Amino acid sequence: MIIDDKSTLKTLKKYLFLYRDIFYKRSFELFVLTILAIITMQKVQSIKYIYEKFISK
Repeated sequence: MIIDDKSTLKTLKKYLFLYRDIFYKRSFELFVLTILAIITMQKVQSIKYIYEKFISK
């Protein structure tokens, strides 16, 4: 599987790579996935908010 250079995961890893030294490799991967999960859940809540406030009326 090839990940596009503009993908959210690749961009997130690029920004978080500065903090790589304070983690073990496996811990860093879990940290990145945790941050990605938080971002994803916030987007889901935003879509739900838009639907409830504007679309469902």
